[in-house]
Amino acid sequence: PLAAAAPLRGLRVLDLSRLLPGPYATQLLRDLGATVLKVESPKGDPLRQYPPLAPDGNSIMFHAVNRGKGSVSLDLHSQKGLSQLRTLLRSADVLVESFRPGVLEDMLGYAYDPTTPSSHPIRADYPELVVARLSGFGQADTSPGHDVNYVASAGLLGMAAEPSLPPVQIADLAGGALPAVVQILAALLARRDTGQGAIIDVNLTAGALATLCLPLSRFLLNGEEVGRGRDPLAGASASYDVYPAACGGSIVVGALEPHFWHRLCTVVLGPNDEASTVALPRPP
Repeated sequence: PLAAAAPLRGLRVLDLSRLLPGPYATQLLRDLGATVLKVESPKGDPLRQYPPLAPDGNSIMFHAVNRGKGSVSLDLHSQKGLSQLRTLLRSADVLVESFRPGVLEDMLGYAYDPTTPSSHPIRADYPELVVARLSGFGQADTSPGHDVNYVASAGLLGMAAEPSLPPVQIADLAGGALPAVVQILAALLARRDTGQGAIIDVNLTAGALATLCLPLSRFLLNGEEVGRGRDPLAGASASYDVYPAACGGSIVVGALEPHFWHRLCTVVLGPNDEASTVALPRPP
């Protein structure tokens, strides 16, 4: 396995993030061999307190996304804590943070225009550092939020016939953590040639919106309405849906290709003429 080869061995990651998106991203880097140092306030990452708790008193969810990392407690509201942070930054390859936009600048005493990330003062102080900044709506928007706010803003909740909470944090993970890791690795590859780090603005809402690439392509082509269950992958096609079963549970059908659909009909209806002529359903 790739993780066993530890391809990121020697990479030093400083993690100032908390809760889920940033820690999940740095956990992926840690699993690939990077050394990750998690910087927490004296109160600790709030995720430590979420039940259920492990025998050590920390949340099992905290361990799920912070295993194998080092940890240090710094009071970043004090000059001593800030001095220690600057020392850590001098030896880091990657910084991951998820503060509200503008907080990092206030903390380090930087004046900064979020529309020009290439001129960020941190690049002058730490020119080789790759900085990944995760936020709900991008560095130009200080609005607070959580995963449900981001997926709603991106339009994901409007895709189903009846809006409901997704069972996993789509914006946090698919819209934030995974794009962050991809861009961090790309920036590190570019640094080999340029010797320069990068500032990466990871917008969780925009990342969630990007997961709608297939239905949005249909909408952009001809203005076709794709929300509220009209998309073939969101309930508009009988060949791709969830159905109640006689046992009280559910059965899933995923037979988008004609040969799979006709095979399903043959199994359900029997090898007769009716089964062979059932057309593959298409969205209205």
